[in-house]
Amino acid sequence: MKKKIILCLIAAVAIWTSTAEAPVLKNIFPQNYARITRLSETESDAVIAGAGEILGKQLKKDSVSDDYSFISVYIQNEGSRHFYRVCYTRKKIEHIGEVSFEESLVDEDELYWTKSGLHSIYQIIMEKSAGRFTVLGGGWYGKWIEDNSGVRMLYTDFLLVPSDERIGFMKAQIEVPLSLGQTRDSLIRISIRHRGGRAYGMQSAFYQLLAPGATNPFGEGTSYLEIHASDCLVDTKSPLLYSILSGFDKNTATCCKENSSDNMMGIRTDFHMTRDYIRKNGNLKLQQAAIINGDASSKASYFKTDRIETLTVEAWDPADPEVKKETFSFTLNDYCLNSQTIYLPFESGKYSFLFNTSAVIRAEKEDVCFSEFNLKLGSSGWIFGKLM
Repeated sequence: MKKKIILCLIAAVAIWTSTAEAPVLKNIFPQNYARITRLSETESDAVIAGAGEILGKQLKKDSVSDDYSFISVYIQNEGSRHFYRVCYTRKKIEHIGEVSFEESLVDEDELYWTKSGLHSIYQIIMEKSAGRFTVLGGGWYGKWIEDNSGVRMLYTDFLLVPSDERIGFMKAQIEVPLSLGQTRDSLIRISIRHRGGRAYGMQSAFYQLLAPGATNPFGEGTSYLEIHASDCLVDTKSPLLYSILSGFDKNTATCCKENSSDNMMGIRTDFHMTRDYIRKNGNLKLQQAAIINGDASSKASYFKTDRIETLTVEAWDPADPEVKKETFSFTLNDYCLNSQTIYLPFESGKYSFLFNTSAVIRAEKEDVCFSEFNLKLGSSGWIFGKLM
């Protein structure tokens, strides 16, 4: 009987721990929380010991201080490949909550603690192949930045996209602008800047197809894709929820929503291809694009939310301004919650592409959005995995 009670207590603690952590992870990693599994303390210690040297180099590279002493390790399996996310925090990750900047009044001491990173996370993502760990990247979630460009919060996460035998690897970040003001009683007012009454974030991403054991993503001597998108809508409880990550995560329950100055949505893609790639495959040829339009999480959400009616796509070679820019417009089908394919009649040798919304189907919610986006190269097929 005593043994049964002990087993029940252990199970109850395990359930409480998982349920306490789950809402936090869902808000922090809205595109990834269901794909990652937290390792036990023993398993985490083994990963940290096995990758200690490269983890230390990455922490030093991004100036992560010693007070980020709480470590949580998660595993993400994609086919036969194993990836690890190592999160460094100043308190247990399940206690990381949102920092409300909708309208906060703080004194100098409170401002210091707000800037200190008490609610921030530094994350390193690694792959283990042939018994060796390789760092793919690191990034901050909830980091206070203050420089000549103003005050803002930085949120970063990574996305792994299965693509045939390769893995697509995306690093994306959004910067949420803040405002600071002084009150008459010497308090500091912190608030998130709004557009149309709602918060917004400036976003960008890098993407690369990783061969097994690949190193130095987005570095010199590698081919990669740089992505810039119009400002996204920011949910202050889950800042990355409507970011560009939701447009490539192979999940129609999430979508990328704009909060741009013109209520339109745009994506610019710049291909950085190595000489070796061009020698083997010839000049880059973008053949098709595919999009799941609107909020495709349900029929009700689809019809309540603004959809893209017309896309205008421009193509050019930034390295050769003498080459004429090509422009075409495409009308999307409405009442379609599946992938729509657009054939792009551009000549080869174009490396920059701008997809702009030029007409919108208005609905109840003024959130122009898409659920998934993909591009097809003549040499590589669909680069963001299979069509949904």
